[in-house]
Amino acid sequence: MRRGQLSLFLIIAAVIIIIGGLATYLLMRVNSEPDTTIGVRTDLQPVEAFVTSCLEQSTRASLVAIGETGGYVDPVADGYVANPLRPTESKAFEPFQNRPAMPYWSYLASANDCTTCVEASEKPALLGAAPAIQGQLENDISQRTLTCIDEFSTFAEQYTIVADKDPVVKVTFGVRDTIVSMSYPIKIESSGGTALERSEFIAKVDVPLKQLYDTASSIVAQAQASGFFEGLTLEAITLESTDDKLPPIASGYDLGFSPGPIWALFQVRQTVATALQRDIGIVQLFASRSMSFVKSGDSTTDRIYANYYFNIPEDVSSLDASFIYLSRWEPYVRVSPGGQIIKPDRLSSHLFFLPQFKMLDFQYDVSYPVLVQLSADTSQGPYVFQFPIEVNMRNNKVLSFAPYGDDNTAQESVCGDAEAIGSVVTVTTKDSSADAPMTALVTYECLSDACSYGESENGRLTAQLPPCVGGALVAEREGFRTARVSIDSISSESRQVDMKLTPLKETTVAVRPMIIARESRGGTVDKPELGAWVQQGELGSFDKPYKAIITFVPVDDPEYAQVAVVPAPEDSTPTNPVQLAPGDYDVTAVVLQSLTEVHVLRGREICGGGVLGIGDTCETIPDIKLGEGGTVTLEDGTEAQAPAGEIYIGGMVRDETTSRMTITAEMLGDGILTVPVIIISLAELQVIEDMEALDQLDEFSADLWLE
Repeated sequence: MRRGQLSLFLIIAAVIIIIGGLATYLLMRVNSEPDTTIGVRTDLQPVEAFVTSCLEQSTRASLVAIGETGGYVDPVADGYVANPLRPTESKAFEPFQNRPAMPYWSYLASANDCTTCVEASEKPALLGAAPAIQGQLENDISQRTLTCIDEFSTFAEQYTIVADKDPVVKVTFGVRDTIVSMSYPIKIESSGGTALERSEFIAKVDVPLKQLYDTASSIVAQAQASGFFEGLTLEAITLESTDDKLPPIASGYDLGFSPGPIWALFQVRQTVATALQRDIGIVQLFASRSMSFVKSGDSTTDRIYANYYFNIPEDVSSLDASFIYLSRWEPYVRVSPGGQIIKPDRLSSHLFFLPQFKMLDFQYDVSYPVLVQLSADTSQGPYVFQFPIEVNMRNNKVLSFAPYGDDNTAQESVCGDAEAIGSVVTVTTKDSSADAPMTALVTYECLSDACSYGESENGRLTAQLPPCVGGALVAEREGFRTARVSIDSISSESRQVDMKLTPLKETTVAVRPMIIARESRGGTVDKPELGAWVQQGELGSFDKPYKAIITFVPVDDPEYAQVAVVPAPEDSTPTNPVQLAPGDYDVTAVVLQSLTEVHVLRGREICGGGVLGIGDTCETIPDIKLGEGGTVTLEDGTEAQAPAGEIYIGGMVRDETTSRMTITAEMLGDGILTVPVIIISLAELQVIEDMEALDQLDEFSADLWLE
C-alpha cells in the first residue's frame, strides 16, 4: 500500500508539473504574439481627447453667444429685430453696428406716446427647455460639437469610428463654472479588431454663468424697484437747466416781457443725450471688483457721487460691472409745454404794457436704453455677459405701467407670432429719385404698437401683419424721408404695397426780416385793417446780433422735424443746414435779439381809475428795462457788467391754416431756403404802449404768408 500511495503522489506531482509548464508556455506564447485589438490603451486617448476638446470649444462658443446678447444664442432666428433709428420703439436693441440685436430685459411694450402703457421683458429663464438659457445651450452645444467633430475626418486614416446616434447634451450650472455632460455612443474599429465603446464625455468650463445671470436679474429688479436710472435722469436734467441749457423743472415763475428763454427740441434732445452719456458712465456697482470710491475732498461732491453707486444683495466682489449709454443712441424726449419749439407758458395780463408771468416748470418724457456689462475672469480671458434695459420717465417720474392680463387697463403687444394672423403683405421699397429697389427698415404701426420686420432684402420684404384697423406700414432709411402707407390688415388676403422713399436734400436756411412800424413814425398805411402797426418794408439785415429758431415739421410725418438756428452758433456744431425733401411743411420761427446794453421803455402816468380800474387816483407805470444785465465778480475780484440777455422781437407762430409752406425741389436745388419773418426793430420800442406790437406779430405773419 505504501508503494501504491507513493506512486499516486508521483503521478499527481507529474501532472501538476506538466500543467504548470503548459500554462507558462501558453502565457509566454500569448505575450509574444502581436495584439489584434486596441483595448484601453494610450492610442485611444487622442480620440477621447478630440471629442472632449470639441465639447469644450463648443461650450465656450455657445456661452460667448449667450453672453453677447443677454441670453440668446441667435436672437434674429428667435424673431428679435431691432430698430436702430428708434431704439426705444422695439423689443430689441442694437447698440453697435453689425452686431446681433439684444432683446430688452425690461422695456415699454407700448409706443412712446402711450397713455395706458404696458411694460414687458424678454429676459429668458435660466433653467428649462429652450427658450430658457439652459435649453438653448444644450441644443447649440450639441450642434456645434457635431460640426467640430466633422464625422471624425481627422482620424479617417487610422480608425473607423461609428456613432450610433446624435449627442445628447446636459448643462449644469455650478457656482463658479458651467459643466456639460454629453451622451454620445461611439465605436472605434481598426484593421486588427474592435475597440471598446465610449458614450459619456464631460467638459467643465470656468464661466460662472449662473452668478452673472443672478447678478443681472438683481440689477434689473433693483432698477425697477427704486427708479434708479429715472432718478439719475431727472438729476441730470436739473443740473443742465441751471444755466438755461435745458427747460427747468419746478423753477417757479419769471417776470418780464421776453417770452424766453426758448429752446428747440432737437437741441434739448442732444443736451439730454450728452448729459446721460456722462452721468450713466460713472455709475458703479457697489462692492464689485471694478468699483472705486469717489473721494474728492468736498463733502457735497462726494454726496452727489454717492447717488451713482448701484447696490444689490449678491456677492459681486469677483465681477466687473459697467453701465453704458452712448449719445448716438437717440433718446425719446418730449417736453411739456412745448413741441418742436419750447418756451414757458405765460400768464397773460389784459394790460398789454405790464410784464408777463412765465411759468418755469416743464414736464419731461424721456426713454433711452442702458447697456449693462458684467464680466468675470476665466482661463481664456474675461467673459462678458451684457444685456439692455430701457429707462422710462414720464412727467418727471418713473413711468407707471399697467399690468399684463388686465383687460380693463391694457392689452399686450400685438406684435407676437401668435397675433400675426392678418394680411400677408409683400412690400417693395424704392428710391423715388431713381425708381430703383432700395433696402429700407419696415415697420407696421398699429395703435400704440410698432412691429418691426427688419430690412427689405433688395427692396423686397414679405410679412404677415397682426389684424388692425387704421394701421400704417412705415419704411425708413437714413438719408431719406420716411414713407408711410395706411393699410387695414383685418383680412387674410395677400397684398402688394409699393413704398417710395424720397432722398433728403441738405439746404442752408436764410432769414428775410421784415419790420413793422407805427403809422405815426413814418409807416405806410397800405393795410389799414392791421391797425396802427403797419409793415414798413424789407430789411437787408438785422441792426443787432440776432438768433432765429426755425422749425420745419412735415405734414405727413410730424416725427421728422428739422430745426435750423440762424445764424449758426460759433461755439457748437453748426445747426444752420437742415435736411428736407419736397413736400408740405408746417413752419414756425422765433426771432431773438441779442442786446449789448439795456434798452429802456419809458413808463407813463395813468389816471382815472388806476391800473386796476379802482379809484380816481393817478398811478405811475415805471420805466421798463429790457435785457438788463447786472454786475458779476470775476475771479480776480474785479467787477464787470454782465452781458444783457436776449429779447423776443418777432417771428411767426401761426395756426395750422396759415403755417403751411410747400417746399419744392426747385427751392431746395439752390441749397439755400429763405424764410420771411416779421420783426420789430428796437428803435420802434420806445414807450410801454409799443409792447402792443408783440401781440400783433401773429396777425402780421398770417397776412404775410397768405400773400
